[in-house]
Order: sequence, then C-alpha cells, then structure tokens
Amino acid sequence: LLYPNACYLNRGNHEEPNINSYYGFENEVVKKCGAHFFDLFQEVFACLPIAAVIQDHFFVCHAGLPRYDSITIQLLQCLPHVLELPMEPKEGEFETVILVDLLWADPRHANGRGRGPRGASCIEFGPDVTSQFLQENKLKCFIRSHQLPRSPKGFEVLHNEQLWTVFSASN
Repeated sequence: LLYPNACYLNRGNHEEPNINSYYGFENEVVKKCGAHFFDLFQEVFACLPIAAVIQDHFFVCHAGLPRYDSITIQLLQCLPHVLELPMEPKEGEFETVILVDLLWADPRHANGRGRGPRGASCIEFGPDVTSQFLQENKLKCFIRSHQLPRSPKGFEVLHNEQLWTVFSASN
C-alpha cells in the first residue's frame, strides 16, 4: 500500500456468510484452515464498520443510500453490528433495512428511489437522494464500490459529481 496509515476497511455484501458460502470463500477456508477459522472470519467481518466518514467530507460505504429520508450519520453510528443480514428484510425492520441498503443499493440516473434489479428488497436511488443525504449530513461526496464502473478507468462519477463508484477488485 502506498499509504498504509490511511487505509480504511468497511464491510461489504461479500462479507456476509451466505455470499461467502455461495462464492466459495467458505469452502476454501474450511479446506485450508478448518471450519473454526471460517467462523472466526465471520466474527471479524461482523465487527467491520458498515460506513465511514473520511476527513469530515466523504461518506464511504460499499453500496448505496437507505430507502428512508433524513438518515443521519449519528443514526448510522448507532446501528448494531449484525453477523448475518437477511436478503429480504421485513419493511418494519428499520435498522436491518438500512443495513441491507448500505450493502446492496445501487445508483440510478432518475430522481427518487425504486426497485433495483438485484432482488425484491434491493433498491436504486437517484441524484436527488444523494444530494439530500450529503446536504443533511454536511458532506461533499459519497464514495462506493459495489458495481463495476462502465468506465475502463476503474471509477465512475455520477449524480452531479457527488457520487463516485471506485472498483478495486484485481480482476
């Protein structure tokens, strides 16, 4: 790493046990180290922060913004660390729905929110949602990494330059 003292780790959807299992991480860890190590990985992943604010200006999380208006950074700081999130949370499960949105939601070009292509509970959010969230929390930019950008540069800028998708997978 070029700046090892400035590296931040957030939890993403691939740190979820069901995704670990589906994409082969569980099998690889169990084969090489034993089932106990997979359980330890899950405990560590559950402790990772869901989001971070960097230098008081940049909101960073894996995927997207919650489906509810007026979500503050203070509220996000109070969310529980959960080992496993359901893919289809019930609408009344306020905190769980917010966590799922932070791990799975995607941006869209149209204003507002709507159902996304990733599944029944996954949403998309528009530039007005990004702008409102940033303004209410006195932030300048939202940085995420959930999707492969359409740009060959490895990043994509959307929502009036307020949202950056940065993809860092080696492949």
